[in-house]
Amino acid sequence: MLRVLMLVLVAAFVQPVYAHACTCEDAWEGMVSTLWQGGVLEPLHTDAISCPELRYLRNVPYARHGFSFGDNWVGKKFVGDPRYRRDSYVTSATVEPMLTPNDRANIGLLLAAESDMQCQSWWEENGEDPAKWTLDDDGPSVEVVRSSPSYASVQEVRVGANGVTTLVLGEATLQFLISRALEHMEIQSIWLTPLTCEELQRVEDALYARHRVDFEDSADEAFFAAATVGVYTPVPNLTRQGAKYFFTSQDKLTQLRVNREQAAKHCKEEG
Repeated sequence: MLRVLMLVLVAAFVQPVYAHACTCEDAWEGMVSTLWQGGVLEPLHTDAISCPELRYLRNVPYARHGFSFGDNWVGKKFVGDPRYRRDSYVTSATVEPMLTPNDRANIGLLLAAESDMQCQSWWEENGEDPAKWTLDDDGPSVEVVRSSPSYASVQEVRVGANGVTTLVLGEATLQFLISRALEHMEIQSIWLTPLTCEELQRVEDALYARHRVDFEDSADEAFFAAATVGVYTPVPNLTRQGAKYFFTSQDKLTQLRVNREQAAKHCKEEG
């Protein structure tokens, strides 16, 4: 029974992502409509979507509550949309309690997709208002093809104190590794090797989220609030140093392995 349960859990996080062209107009509008209506996006709906498109989609849950956007390209896209009713009261300081569990789940999904696409680096390279990208009223203006990320194969997972081994077929995706960090489970070093610096940081952040750290970056907080479906509730003013006090030996081992991989990739500047 335990083996069957483990296989089901792993299968939920080990999902292959295939390369294919960006969604067509109808599918794009379906995603936008789902977000405006407060529904839940399906994970694979974010395949092959560009970084600007992901950022636009991530802001729809805020727009549907009337969020007051600044003078930026995202905010301008909502001006004129009949579904958008700007409310000067709804700001970054007041919007969070308005977000529904579905909103948070969608935001978390899109944040994860942006992390997979290394969008932070993309924005740094292309700027906040890239001339090469536009979002037409009918959907994406260009076809974007995304190749499947290459992750390490998950070959075995040890279950229980007796060290019983269960063979598992699949890949150690970022979502799978984050889940294991949150659930206090072992992460093998070989699983970390294919990850980017941004992905490695997300796995390390999961260790702190497990102990309810109060992230300085609200995007990190929103990501784990959605990823844990309400389980993550930050303790006010709990810093990383304070949360680290509660780290178990397994947490410390995982962090050590992550830090070694970060050092090998020169992810963090010295000093």
